[in-house]
Amino acid sequence: MKKTLFFFTTMLLFVGAVLAQTTATRTLETESSTVSIISQTSRAVVYSEGFENTTGIALPTGWKTEQNGTLSPWMTIDSKEALPGVTNPVPAYSGDRSMARSWNASGVDAWAISSGFALKENVSYTIIFWFRAPGYPQFSEFDDFEVKIGQTQTATGLTHTLYSNIENIVNPWTKAQCLFKPATSGTYYLGFHDLNKGEEGIYIYIDEIEVAECTCCPVTDFVIEYTNDCKANLTWNAPSKGNNVYKVLRNGVEIATVETESYTDTDFEATIGHTWAIQVVCDQELSIESSVTKDKCDDPDCSKLARFLSVNYTEDCKAAELEWFPPIEVLWDNTASPEMYVVHSARWLLEAYSREIAADDFTVPAGETWYITEVRTSGTSVINSGTYDTPHFFGVEIYKDKDGVPGDQIWEDPYLVPIGGNMSNGAPIIVLSETVKLEAGKYWVAIYGSYDALFDDSYHYYITLCSQDNGSPLCVLNESNGFEWEPETGDMTSLYFRLHGNKTSAEEKYNIYRDGERIASNVAAHSFADNTFNPLTKHRWAVVIACPQGGESAPILVYKNECTTENVTEPENSSLILFPNPSSNSITIQAESAFNKVEVFNFLGQTVLTQLNTQIYLTTLNVSNLNSGIYFVRIETENGVTVRKFVKQ
Repeated sequence: MKKTLFFFTTMLLFVGAVLAQTTATRTLETESSTVSIISQTSRAVVYSEGFENTTGIALPTGWKTEQNGTLSPWMTIDSKEALPGVTNPVPAYSGDRSMARSWNASGVDAWAISSGFALKENVSYTIIFWFRAPGYPQFSEFDDFEVKIGQTQTATGLTHTLYSNIENIVNPWTKAQCLFKPATSGTYYLGFHDLNKGEEGIYIYIDEIEVAECTCCPVTDFVIEYTNDCKANLTWNAPSKGNNVYKVLRNGVEIATVETESYTDTDFEATIGHTWAIQVVCDQELSIESSVTKDKCDDPDCSKLARFLSVNYTEDCKAAELEWFPPIEVLWDNTASPEMYVVHSARWLLEAYSREIAADDFTVPAGETWYITEVRTSGTSVINSGTYDTPHFFGVEIYKDKDGVPGDQIWEDPYLVPIGGNMSNGAPIIVLSETVKLEAGKYWVAIYGSYDALFDDSYHYYITLCSQDNGSPLCVLNESNGFEWEPETGDMTSLYFRLHGNKTSAEEKYNIYRDGERIASNVAAHSFADNTFNPLTKHRWAVVIACPQGGESAPILVYKNECTTENVTEPENSSLILFPNPSSNSITIQAESAFNKVEVFNFLGQTVLTQLNTQIYLTTLNVSNLNSGIYFVRIETENGVTVRKFVKQ
């Protein structure tokens, strides 16, 4: 070696894989200094090459080249000379000469393979080389560069990868340090491979190659995984057999010393990224660090939102009563790739079932309790004339399983009004009239369309059939068989439906804010009474989910005017009519007293439409420009304030 490096800055660590009992690890260091390391003692160098004994463009004695094509082969070059096509020379890392390969517009696939050197089985070696990759920043892609090792001096005989991929221009000389443990003793060769498709714009320079026995080797296969509650599980492989001691570092600070190849870090800030590192403690020295950088731990609960926040004043203005709905998640999803339709019951309200009803099974896993609040499906209502007629209501039935078919019915409501979805295509969001609690077990669900008048058999409601099979066939109930459930055959295996709600394993707690200031933390209920607000001032309340790792979800907001005894109750005006609901173009509001003010709020409590001092009893609001979703209409009259909800399709 032409010079020994005692000072360098660590840029990047790569951990290789165990391949056929062979371990390869790599690190990168720039030539800029200021960070010292403990040198490795008694290093036995088995091979080195600094290219100083070469002349012209010839590679060192014993080296071979392989390439597809004849342009831009690997060559050696003097620091005073420039590569072909390059304006300025590039100084070698050390001494006067280095190995290089030039960019070529026609593309290059070139190998430079070293002369042989002897390695012993199950002995760890460090393989070091310095490289530089200057080029043209206007190119968006860069060369596919790799360094491999093997026991045959051919490209195909180099079976183990030590280093791969240059992802950007590397102007300073950079040190790559790899760890290799051969499975068998013998002669080995290093290969430097550059694959350039002619679309990349960098040059490759190599200098100061060294292979030496490793006396204090780093760990390999260092991996970090976050748990669901944002603990960091660190695991790695030992560099050698026997009793090993390791230092665990986080962001450069030692946090533990362990004697096992694993560690769980529970005392870190989960909302930011961190770098963990492992060092092996040897007799007289420390190994180089093996490090992994992880982004912040994403808390899945923080992606949820509480829903439908409402705030009402008490009559004496002493409390603002907040109520909201918990977030929902998909409990069961059976909506894969719809393929065909099946008649799935139009239930007439004035007679018994006149057509078959289909049901499909689902399973609540062991250890879970489901609270189902919504059912979503997709289908079409059809009459014989070829036109479509949306059901006025939807019915949902839930059954226990009995020997592979629906058994006892445990819940039913035939009069459910959908609150959203694409109703023209029969894709409703059906909110259940009450939360249905289901313990672990197998169940069946049936969804059907209902009409508010008696029709003949020319009306049908179809639900899309999908290809996914969840363990048993779809079952059909029809009156010709005495209302007995029978499994369907053929392709009819699953309905198109989803169940939404919550699980007992995800009970949320909530933080309450008023005007940006937190007034309550970790509220376990879905309601809260604010007794400290100023009734003479407008306020903004917000509810957020308190996430387990200390973060918070996005808020849902409600703005309220000051509280007075004349308007605090916000009575439900039985004579006020809002129609149609849902609506895609406009809504009409009719009341027995004149409007003073009409406001429309979105789901976040933001005002999207306002009418002032209308002094009329009937008004129509254009909602065609609003996004699809749930909105709240606040109507202020001389009799008080009424809030109504409507759905924009």
